[in-house]
Amino acid sequence: MSDVQHQHDEHESPIKTPKQLIAVVIAAFLVPIIVIILLVNFVGHGSKEGAGSITTAEAVNDRIKPVASLEIKDANAPRVSRPVSRSTRKSARPVTPPAQRVRRSTAMPATGPLASARASTACSSPC
Repeated sequence: MSDVQHQHDEHESPIKTPKQLIAVVIAAFLVPIIVIILLVNFVGHGSKEGAGSITTAEAVNDRIKPVASLEIKDANAPRVSRPVSRSTRKSARPVTPPAQRVRRSTAMPATGPLASARASTACSSPC
């Protein structure tokens, strides 16, 4: 009989009273919060030795300079053209005057197995 009673004792909870239950529930909420706060303080108050850690006015200005520059140009000023190199000149497409340009259709060409069906339903009368 004592053997059966011993097996029954192994499956009991360590929490025996309502006070112990309340203490465990409160600890389950507070302990992780306190650990997180301590980790944040540890990481936040560490030494900051690395790129961008120098906070002098000159260092900040040097880092901001590429982004902070602003060039204001007159919109009516004549444009200055750069000389064209030979490699650019050979690969450049010849410019045709607007009067000689041919307007190309923006519609996609009809291809594939349904091309004939699309073409026949698109325009029933002579277009």
